[in-house]
Amino acid sequence: MRAPTLTIAFALITATFAAAPQPPPPRPPDGTYTYAISGKNGKAINTTIVVQSAGTVVNVGEQTALPGNASVLVRESYDAATLLPTHYELHQRSPLANTDLMGTVTPSSIAFSGVPLSYKALDATKFMLVGEGLGAYRMMMPFILRANDAPFTFAALNGNQTLQGKTVKVTQARPQGARENDVSAAAQIGSDTLTFWYDPHSLIPDEIDSADGTTMHLTAYNAKVTPLAEVQAVEHAPLAFAHYTDTDVSVPSTGGAVLAGTLSVPDGEAQRRPAIVFVHGSGAGTRDGGTPSDPTFLLLGNSLANSGVVVLRYDKRGIGKSTGTATEDWHPLADDLRAMVAY
Repeated sequence: MRAPTLTIAFALITATFAAAPQPPPPRPPDGTYTYAISGKNGKAINTTIVVQSAGTVVNVGEQTALPGNASVLVRESYDAATLLPTHYELHQRSPLANTDLMGTVTPSSIAFSGVPLSYKALDATKFMLVGEGLGAYRMMMPFILRANDAPFTFAALNGNQTLQGKTVKVTQARPQGARENDVSAAAQIGSDTLTFWYDPHSLIPDEIDSADGTTMHLTAYNAKVTPLAEVQAVEHAPLAFAHYTDTDVSVPSTGGAVLAGTLSVPDGEAQRRPAIVFVHGSGAGTRDGGTPSDPTFLLLGNSLANSGVVVLRYDKRGIGKSTGTATEDWHPLADDLRAMVAY
């Protein structure tokens, strides 16, 4: 009798599992934070930082009164999933000058609208941060570096430069302003080092110390979100009555570019006069220069022309009414300056 044949069937069961959503990185709790910022001279200024999450964005604002009847208002936005900055704006008001900057931030660049100012990420860095010497970006850095521990580019607006940043080992002894259970982290930005002493659970910095002697100490927190002041629109200083004549000019340069400018010739009999050509720095410079609230070339040109000086202001190639390709290459920009001087 033949033995029965046992057939065993194996069923392969496959299951598709949906990837679990990644939790967002830690961020500061919504609310109003007050920090005292002091320098080497020991004099402290209070700065108010407001954090408010809104869906996929974390909005951070800062408002500071400065000596000399000046004030600064900063507004920043961060992607809630990465805590990388996406928007930055700075509004400064003082009796001497007003500044308004509004910029779009990406991991590789920062570009400000309407002003000749932009930054590109340095080689071998993964993302960009921007700051002006106040407190909001410093408060956010422990959170940003926890989510993005990689070399980064820091755009220092107060020095108009880009610096490489990275996390480094903490070497500072625990300061008096740090709590007993605070943990620490440090970031080197250029030649400066920031040391953060923060709560291990909330990551909120109690004290931030800079190697240059600046200290930032948390003095108060309120879970209520305090609205910041509205941005007050300002006009640039009024121009003195023009005792000169403005003429639009077009000047050819290398590479087929045609530079558009304004020539201001003082009133009076034709004669030899001193003349000035304004020279641009980096960024998308126009003949008015500076910012809409502080157009340096326009204001200085008005004063100089009224003082008997011929003034020539022009848009950089590829900017404003000038043709050609916008560039930061010194060679064509030097050609442009030579062309304007020759004119």
